[in-house]
Formats: sequence, C-alpha cells, structure tokens
Amino acid sequence: MTGVSWLSMRTSPRSPARRSTWEAIDVGGCQLLPGLVDSHTHLEMPTMGTVTADDFDSGTAAAAAGGTTSIVDLALQTEGSLLTGIDTWTDNARNKAHVDYGFHVAITDASPLAITEMAEAVARGVTSFKVFMAFKGSFLADDQQLLGVLRRTGEVGGLVQVHAENGDAIDLNINDALARGETSPSSHATTRPDTTEKEATARAIHLASWAKRPIFASTSRQHRPSGKSSRRDPADCRSTAKHASIT
Repeated sequence: MTGVSWLSMRTSPRSPARRSTWEAIDVGGCQLLPGLVDSHTHLEMPTMGTVTADDFDSGTAAAAAGGTTSIVDLALQTEGSLLTGIDTWTDNARNKAHVDYGFHVAITDASPLAITEMAEAVARGVTSFKVFMAFKGSFLADDQQLLGVLRRTGEVGGLVQVHAENGDAIDLNINDALARGETSPSSHATTRPDTTEKEATARAIHLASWAKRPIFASTSRQHRPSGKSSRRDPADCRSTAKHASIT
C-alpha cells in the first residue's frame, strides 16, 4: 500500500483533545487490515439480579487491546420502552467507549408501545431486535410476541434474532433439579438439554416462515439448519455459535 498513511490517535478517547491530537503513520509496503467486529456483547447489563462485570470503559479497552474496533452491544427494553433502553445504553457508552459501538435492542415485552417504537429504533440506526425464547419470568417472550415482532420488521425493516431454547421446558427442569437439591454449576447444562434448543430453533424457523421474514438464531452447530434447507425455507434462518460453544 504505497503512499498510504494511517492516522493514530495518541490520546485517550475520553480526552477533550481527541480530535486534535493525531499522528500520521506511514504504512507503505504493509498490509492494512480492518479491526474485528464483535456483534454480541453485554456491557453494564442488569441481568438475573446482578450486573455484568465490564462497563463500556473496561470492556471496550479490552476489545481494542485484542484488535476489536467495533462492538454491537445488547440494550434492554427499559421501563417498557425500547427507546428508553436505547437512550440508557447510549448514556452508558458516552465518553467511556474506546472503540466504535452500535446496539441491538432486546424486546422482553412486545407490548403495543414496543411494537410502535420499533419504527423509531430503526430510524435511529438500531436495526436488530432480539427476542428470548428462554428465561421464564425475566426475558422470555411467547410465540405470539415473537410472531408480532417478526411481522413488524416487515413493515419497518430490521432483523429479528432469537435466543432459541424452550423456556417452559427448562423452567420445569430447573424446578425438578431444585427439588432434588441439585444446585451445582453442572446442573445448568443438565436442565437445558440439547433437545430444548433443537425444538425452539425449529419453532422459530416456522414462525419466521409464516411471517415471511428472515431470522437469526443463536444456536449450537448441531442444530443449525443446513445451507440446502435454509435456502428452500422462506424464513432464511442464519445462525451463530452460542456462548457455551466458545467459552
């Protein structure tokens, strides 16, 4: 890349001088590669009675150190409102993030207000909506809610992504395990067998097919639809590895 220069910021992103202190570095003869994009992060996220350990300062500093220059963090519907959730996460990131960021937004209650606000969310650049088919009592949305969100993206745009596990079956398994006194970390796996994921993934694909919308499923490899079947299916299901597959 002869004659190409790279601008290096030598001050902290939070410094008032961040736009005025730049150094041009000659990268002639080098390969210039873009940074990685992490499309699934949880920074400063309240969940299950606690808050995730990293905030937008520490989390994005670690990302930058590892070569990740952009993240897409999950904002939660807050006080029933998608827009309040987006505003909250924007405030969390302001003056703290060391890399570029964007947001997904989780719809944990597909109320008429939330469905209406999806249009403004897309207008603000938040174009992916996550629906949880698990975590009964906190995040779980039923099939009617998921179908409503899918249909709404046909009107306003955007992509629906799902956490695909059968939340009702898992909740029953958890109650049975607690009754037996099984509370070790290993019980997390035994109460959510692969079949709960397989069923929910198939159900999500069917719902998306009925809505004639694409869907993005977080699922393990053995339950991903094959390329051949996904091309035939109008749902156009795409998948990514879930957390447990890469930790």
